[in-house]
Amino acid sequence: MLLEAIAGAFPLDAGSILLDGKDIRCLPVQQRRLGIVYQDHALFPHMTVAENIGYGLRMARCRPCALPMSCSRASSARR
Repeated sequence: MLLEAIAGAFPLDAGSILLDGKDIRCLPVQQRRLGIVYQDHALFPHMTVAENIGYGLRMARCRPCALPMSCSRASSARR
C-alpha cells in the first residue's frame, strides 16, 4: 500500500508524501510522473523482459538513448 500511495493509486487519510521537498499528496496521479510495475512474469508474456520494460519507457516517451541502458539495468535486476 505504501508504493501505491506514493504513486497516487491509494488515498491517504493522514500524513504527507514528500517528493523533492514538496508534498505531492494532492497532486493528480498523472502529474506525479511515478508508476508501479507489479512483479509478474511479464506484462506481455510474448515479449522478453527488456521488451516489456522498453514498452513502458516508450509509452512514457523516454529519450531513445535511455531505452537500452534502462532495459539492460532493469532486466539484469530481475535475474
